[in-house]
Amino acid sequence: MAVTAIDHVAVPIRNVAAMRAFYETFGFGWDATSAPHLYAVTLAKQKINFHDPSLWQNPKFTLRGPTATPGCGDFCFSWNGKFEELQQLLHELNLTVIEGPVERVGGAAVGTSVYVRDPDGNLVEFILYEDEP
Repeated sequence: MAVTAIDHVAVPIRNVAAMRAFYETFGFGWDATSAPHLYAVTLAKQKINFHDPSLWQNPKFTLRGPTATPGCGDFCFSWNGKFEELQQLLHELNLTVIEGPVERVGGAAVGTSVYVRDPDGNLVEFILYEDEP
């Protein structure tokens, strides 16, 4: 098979600063190389491109889902710390846990997940696999 991994995904956003602050809190890097219309948060060799309103609201910009609006994303990230550390961080950020902890089948195995929302309302799942440190 020729496909080997997910390289990146892209979502429209409302507020660049809020999204940057949220994702950096969880260890993502920040890439503003293509600013002011496109930003990205990075993690290892993957990234999430953020389309600034000046881009996704432009009718000439067609390289996106035709009905994509902020809050359309649904992401799951592997958490390799202790579950208690994740819970503490979510509490410190005053994030409402939508669901969890709950058992879920992830890309690697069965794990324990917690769901929250980012500043634009995207669903963010953190999954912890028991065999990770």
